Amino acid sequence: MNSPTDFSWPKVVEVEPLGEKRLRVRFASGAQLLLDLGDLIERREAYWRLRHSRYFHQVAIDPLGGLCWPEGEDLAPDGLERYATHASPGEAAQDGPEPGGDGEDAAPI
Repeated sequence: MNSPTDFSWPKVVEVEPLGEKRLRVRFASGAQLLLDLGDLIERREAYWRLRHSRYFHQVAIDPLGGLCWPEGEDLAPDGLERYATHASPGEAAQDGPEPGGDGEDAAPI
């Protein structure tokens, strides 16, 4: 029987805010991605609070393994690769972005 905590998507286990609207995330699989959220934050009004560095640095991991901020902004764990600028060696094919993907169709949960 499947339990509600059995997930088929990658789960973030560690997040580190960096400068310039970037995050380093590590998944339960050990894969790491460097995410650049600058375009998303500027393009989507729902993320206006994240334009402020102090607020952006309050990022946390939600119970489902995605990213979240105190006022409800969030990003689903299975879509984070859309914002990847770098993957750890050997992990790009598994957890990296699609070639030519620009995150244009990305939708937060």
